Amino acid sequence: MGKFFNGNVKTSKSTMIKIAIVAVCAILIIVILIALNNKKNPQRANLKLYNNLDVEINSEKPETMDFFSVFDNYDVNKVKVTYPDDFSTKVVGTYEVKITIEGKEYTTKVNVYDDKAPELEVKDFEIEAGKRYYVEDFIESCSDNSGEACTIEYYSDSKDQDGNAIDYSKYTEAGNYLIKIIAKDENGNVTEPKSVNLKLTDANGNTPTPDPSINPNPTVECKYGDLSYDEKIYTYPIAVIVGDEQNNCALNRDLWDNDDVQKPVVELYKRDLEKLKTDFNKIYETKYPNGAHTYIYQDFKAVLNKENKGLVGYAVYVKLYASEANLSIDKSTAENLIAEYYLKADGSREYIQNPYNIN
Repeated sequence: MGKFFNGNVKTSKSTMIKIAIVAVCAILIIVILIALNNKKNPQRANLKLYNNLDVEINSEKPETMDFFSVFDNYDVNKVKVTYPDDFSTKVVGTYEVKITIEGKEYTTKVNVYDDKAPELEVKDFEIEAGKRYYVEDFIESCSDNSGEACTIEYYSDSKDQDGNAIDYSKYTEAGNYLIKIIAKDENGNVTEPKSVNLKLTDANGNTPTPDPSINPNPTVECKYGDLSYDEKIYTYPIAVIVGDEQNNCALNRDLWDNDDVQKPVVELYKRDLEKLKTDFNKIYETKYPNGAHTYIYQDFKAVLNKENKGLVGYAVYVKLYASEANLSIDKSTAENLIAEYYLKADGSREYIQNPYNIN
């Protein structure tokens, strides 16, 4: 029994070894055949080169693969990229770059661009009236992605109420003045104007404070946009006085944009809107029996006053259009106009057009 068992084991091991050798040889033969077949029938390379490559200023130099929209079945190390001697990602411009593949030369372009304005931080500035101040006095910091220094300037497009350019560098009387600053980079990018306060004090360090009273009978001398404060344009008055030494009108934007200041005007309009819906329903059934679309346009406009040297209030302007439900609203078509008016501070209306005699 023992010999038969041992002889059986020996025969099994020998057979396994032979099978393993045959399997390894078969695998090697298959690998060799595949390699020979690939050598005879290599996969076709598929390369597509960009005509232009955009690179932001101060970026890293493009890598070889960046020049291709498609790069399949080819060794990137066989591609040669040749830049012109003056190429730099630190200088805006268009550069012609040569790409060599299999001895054949192709040409593409690299556009180094800068479309970002500088990052500008400003600060208020205080100085004694009569002393010289400079635009740089209002700058907290300024940096640009080009790495170059910013150019700081007063905002030259600021206009007074007469349309004349404001020279921010020539304020001499004690008071508070709104100054607008911009920054430019060497590539022509410009920041939005930023506002700061210039405080000019007297010799004792004081700044005059205006009387914040409301003039109940303002004049018509001062305009903001196409509006004047008069008896035909009713505003909701607020206590604001802002001016300069030339007694010109001035708009205090902090107050104009203040939600608390605007709140009474907004509430006034909301009440009128509810009334307007009721008014429209009175003509709805006869004018639009098949239903209607409505469009309400409203606008709050600032109104200035020269005598008070500042913002008097808001003109609330309302316009209501309507059309049949199966038609679109054409705001330029007069027959669709339901009402156009200014809203008075007491809630009543001053009609410009009222074809349906809304009360």
